[in-house]
Amino acid sequence: MLATDANHQFIMNPANPYIWRNTVRDPAMFFGRVDELNRLFALLANGQSVSIVGDRRIGKSSLLRCAGLPEVQARTGQYNFSGCLFVHIDLQGSLYREPTALLGHFLRQMRRQSNGRLPTAPLQPAAPDDFEEAIFQLNRQHVRVIFLLDEFDCVTLNQRLDATLFSFLRYMAANYDLSLVVVSHRRLADLCHADIMDSPFFNIFALISLDALTETAARDLIAIPSQRYGRSLAPHTDWLLDLAGTQPLFLQIACFYLLEAYRQGEPVDLARVENRFYQEAADHFTYAWDHAGEPTRRQWQADSQRESGPYGHYLTAGRAFRQFVGGQTAVSSTPLAIQTADVEAALEHLWDTNWLAGSPLIRLPAAQRYLAQNDLPPIPPNQGKALHHILRAAIDHLQAGRSADKTSKQWRGWHILTHKYVQEEANRPIYLRLNLSERTFYRERKEAIKAVTAVLGQLVG
Repeated sequence: MLATDANHQFIMNPANPYIWRNTVRDPAMFFGRVDELNRLFALLANGQSVSIVGDRRIGKSSLLRCAGLPEVQARTGQYNFSGCLFVHIDLQGSLYREPTALLGHFLRQMRRQSNGRLPTAPLQPAAPDDFEEAIFQLNRQHVRVIFLLDEFDCVTLNQRLDATLFSFLRYMAANYDLSLVVVSHRRLADLCHADIMDSPFFNIFALISLDALTETAARDLIAIPSQRYGRSLAPHTDWLLDLAGTQPLFLQIACFYLLEAYRQGEPVDLARVENRFYQEAADHFTYAWDHAGEPTRRQWQADSQRESGPYGHYLTAGRAFRQFVGGQTAVSSTPLAIQTADVEAALEHLWDTNWLAGSPLIRLPAAQRYLAQNDLPPIPPNQGKALHHILRAAIDHLQAGRSADKTSKQWRGWHILTHKYVQEEANRPIYLRLNLSERTFYRERKEAIKAVTAVLGQLVG
């Protein structure tokens, strides 16, 4: 915000306010979401649990984080949450091996954020009784607990967490002053492992779907922070909305580069600003395209060919995304070119299905066939699983019809890739076992990866 000197003259804050690429933590940079907040607070005030669902980078985590801030809660003027303890936990990448480890994490975060209302304790797993007792102690102090759980699908997809845990959480929400607000990119019932798919836990949530900002909120995001900075972007509002649409991340990126251009002096080169915006946004565009279903792609393609709106999707409201889609459409009939570098990168991440889901190799027709044959919805964990299966099959193809003869170069290629990537052995034991020099090992590993690339190339079409 603008500071003032002794003579009450405004001094420009040197920090560009449009820095948020992940979760917005500054309530002064949290705009819009009035309807969503009103519904969320109304549900919480009545003791409900809530599931917030929306596309990647649409602002789910920002809404979750800011909903726990008194400054944001006061904006509605209708609800008083002063007697509530909001406990924010980011579960991204969480790999808990047993339910007690997850409950222990919940309990530690609750103690840390309770402002002394719960005693601290050593780091350790927590039995359900420990967790229940902590909630009871807070409720007895007339404190209602509201867990704000980001990336909750990392929990529901974890096969080590069984139905008993989710039944316990449902019991807690039904019998104590406890609510769960969870965030995911799809409905939870679509993002869970098979053993908990029928759990009644998923029935306790009211659903809030998150879309792009309203135009009013988008205009505020453009005008208000830049005015605080000392250089209003309001005169460029229409240009920014045309370029980025009302998707909050893209709008922040566009505003950031436009404000940076002003710092370098006028006149501002809008073409250069647009180019810098596109360079940063392109990865997000690619992710959206690679993970969209065919009906959505067709809608985007139709929008990209229209000369004017209204458009059928909030992403295609931005001219930059429509241009990206136009480029994808132009090459959509071109066969996928399998790059050795992409294959090697995928092998390096063979056991990371989340990473594999973002690989360009996911476009292999064999991956789509695997999902269809196994009746798996085309969501990232399943797509990564499909590519993992295809890569291992391609490695095993190198062994077909060959005996375990260490003198055979072709067999050694299979042996190297299997032990290096499937069994995750270090390099040295492998080349010593094969009686190879380190230099020869690396050369033969590269040749084996090329052979796998050729096998994958046969799967295209």
